[in-house]
Amino acid sequence: INDGSDMVWLQLSAARAIRRTDFVSASQLMLEAARLNGRRETYWFAYRLARRADDRQAMLESLQTLQRLSPDDAEVHRRVGMLMLDLG
Repeated sequence: INDGSDMVWLQLSAARAIRRTDFVSASQLMLEAARLNGRRETYWFAYRLARRADDRQAMLESLQTLQRLSPDDAEVHRRVGMLMLDLG
């Protein structure tokens, strides 16, 4: 049973990475935390960190999960479309 300590550790580690301006690590840590808790807010934060780190694969994974969590969210669909155009 996951008591949430892994997720908390990941989020705290991501915060430390942000303070070091290591957005690549922060993005990966927050995405892992999002996978554990499955909350929209965590996926949005992971997306923003991935965008800051220019990690397009993490951006895409976050957005695609957000599409499943919020199928009626037009902003998510718009951002997926823009990212897919960028990816070619």
